[in-house]
Amino acid sequence: SLEARLKVLHASAEAAGRSPDSILVSMAGPALVFASPDEHRAALAARGARRDMTPEEYAAFLDERAVPHGTPDDAAAAIERMASWGVGRFYVQEYKALADIDLDRMASVFTALRRQ
Repeated sequence: SLEARLKVLHASAEAAGRSPDSILVSMAGPALVFASPDEHRAALAARGARRDMTPEEYAAFLDERAVPHGTPDDAAAAIERMASWGVGRFYVQEYKALADIDLDRMASVFTALRRQ
């Protein structure tokens, strides 16, 4: 878990004589932000079906991996949770060719993640 990894990081920093607070913790991953709860639920159903998961199981899968998902408010809350864990930077990843990335959708993702 992230909590266990952060404990190892902090212990290692202290053992090396470095303040754990001086280390910028970064995470990277997708962010799935949707305009409405209905759009989010439809995306959970579609993506979950590819993994033989229900929408609830897929949401739990994303939560377990700290993937921001849901409405803009949900995504902003996920970033706030990361910040409370000591994460200072989140890099949004898209798993598509650059030419296939929907820049309008990405603009809404970045807007939501900056709201914290």
